Order: sequence, then C-alpha cells, then structure tokens
Amino acid sequence: MDRVEILRVLRNTARTVLDEPDLILEENTPFDQIEEWDSANHLHMVVAMEKAFRIRFANAELQRLVHVSQLVDIIERRVLGAAHA
Repeated sequence: MDRVEILRVLRNTARTVLDEPDLILEENTPFDQIEEWDSANHLHMVVAMEKAFRIRFANAELQRLVHVSQLVDIIERRVLGAAHA
C-alpha cells in the first residue's frame, strides 16, 4: 500500500466517521482546521483507522500529530512493517 492509497483510505474513513461526504483531506491539511475533528471524533477515527489498516497506534504518536502527512507517515511505516514481518 503506497501513500496515495493510504490517503484515499484515510480520506474515505474520515468522511464516513465525521459524516462529511465532501471533506477535503490532503497530506498538507492541518488537523486543527478540520472542524469536525473534535476529541470524541478523534477516538472514533483512531478505532476506524486501526480497523481499516489493521494496525495499532500508540497514544504518544497520535498526540504529536499536526498535519495529515504525519499520520500517513505512521500508517505507511506500520503497513510496511507488517508486510515485512
């Protein structure tokens, strides 16, 4: 799975979880500019992303996120790591 596919899955997951079918989510999107991304939806997104990508996030790595690209980086490392395991 490459970055383009990760972003596509991430975008579709966010649109579903946040109930925003027209949500614009690009790698350079800052999380604080996604109006629907509040603390409750953050938890829902974490669960949905873990399910979609079959990975587990550490709380510490999610607390430092500022841009979507950082989340894509984490997912890419986890997906690639799982593929090589």
